[in-house]
Amino acid sequence: MLALRSLREVGSGAIRGYYSERHWLYAVFSSDVHAYALWGMLEVEELRGLLRFWNDSFKTMKAHAILADVRHLTFVSPQAFALLLDYFRSNENQLRKMVLDSCVVHDSTLTGAVAAGFFGITAAPFPFSMTTDMSAAARSLGLSTSDLSEYETRRCVVQSDADVVSRLQHILEHNLLHVDSARLAKLLGFSERSMQRKLRDRGTSLSEQVSHARIERARAILETTGASVTEVAFAVGFRSLEHFSRSFRARCGIALSAYRTTITRSSSSDPKP
Repeated sequence: MLALRSLREVGSGAIRGYYSERHWLYAVFSSDVHAYALWGMLEVEELRGLLRFWNDSFKTMKAHAILADVRHLTFVSPQAFALLLDYFRSNENQLRKMVLDSCVVHDSTLTGAVAAGFFGITAAPFPFSMTTDMSAAARSLGLSTSDLSEYETRRCVVQSDADVVSRLQHILEHNLLHVDSARLAKLLGFSERSMQRKLRDRGTSLSEQVSHARIERARAILETTGASVTEVAFAVGFRSLEHFSRSFRARCGIALSAYRTTITRSSSSDPKP
């Protein structure tokens, strides 16, 4: 199973391979059977990437069966759940044409129950079944033992690499002011070169991850305190207000001033106890 370089290659449905992002993997066994896996903490931005791929793939793929592997989801944000619900309702006709059969594989945890109950909230636009048995799901869609083995191996490798980003984000939460590449690599259990390679393989870099962690922390401070924008910038490790403003807009798609105004309006409109 090849590591495909772009969603366009996967979307063609003609190449046996896979494409992955931080919390999901899409695999093409043949033009007739595909699979996707979700894991970890699924937030809106991660889900949007998968949904964008689905939309684009409608133009090139033939109708197919799909295996949905959600055994390793640990959290689904309410926003992500609502986004997926809206997607299925808005694209019902297209999904009915594209998906001939499907099987959802979940675990027995609360998150698995949430995933399993999705089609109890909205009607499934295509045939589907649910199980906790991955082997049974694969057989029901015509996948061989070797197909399943290859898929599981690839998913484990990709998920392990993705966990590097999650672990790095956790470490950065407590190291935003003094970022030291060598120290971060040591905390992750890698050499600096290995850390950089693993991040590069995930389509990211240390500087991008540091910026992400700082912006997320800044948003939390802006939403919960009355600290000035300048105070927030320095509190999360930015060396200048200009750099903070530019980075914030690039990542959040909104100017700092507009974001602060939105928060203020939202707070003032909350009902008083």
